Amino acid sequence: MEPTFKGRAFFKGSDVSYGIFYPVNYIIAVFDSYEIAQRAAQTLRTAGYGDEEAVP
Repeated sequence: MEPTFKGRAFFKGSDVSYGIFYPVNYIIAVFDSYEIAQRAAQTLRTAGYGDEEAVP
């Protein structure tokens, strides 16, 4: 049985490979604060990405 986590639906089932978290065709970024992450997400939306594609 593969492990589960609450973000599984967001990654459309492609989140695990050989039992390791391994999303494909995604960019995962880490920021120093939530506020910075929100600004980065807004910048992506301004560049044309949808709300469901840029999630802080």
